[in-house]
Amino acid sequence: MKDRFYLKGNLFSPGFWLEAWILVILGKEKLHGYEIMHRLNEFLPGLICCKGPSHMGRGYKILRILEMEGLIKSKWETQEGGPA
Repeated sequence: MKDRFYLKGNLFSPGFWLEAWILVILGKEKLHGYEIMHRLNEFLPGLICCKGPSHMGRGYKILRILEMEGLIKSKWETQEGGPA
């Protein structure tokens, strides 16, 4: 937990609350990363990590951390017959 980019002993940091909101959102339904960021923007308008494609990296980083900790699990769906 010490390697997280937002934690410095402060539970009021934005990253902590982003994780919490992501877990709440995923507790209700399965969503793709972009859909999760869109929902975060609906709940918390103006949130920097979710405002447009260039700012979504932070949200995806949090998703990766949550998966590494075993709190969420990603699923990749590929279509048959497409280019290799």
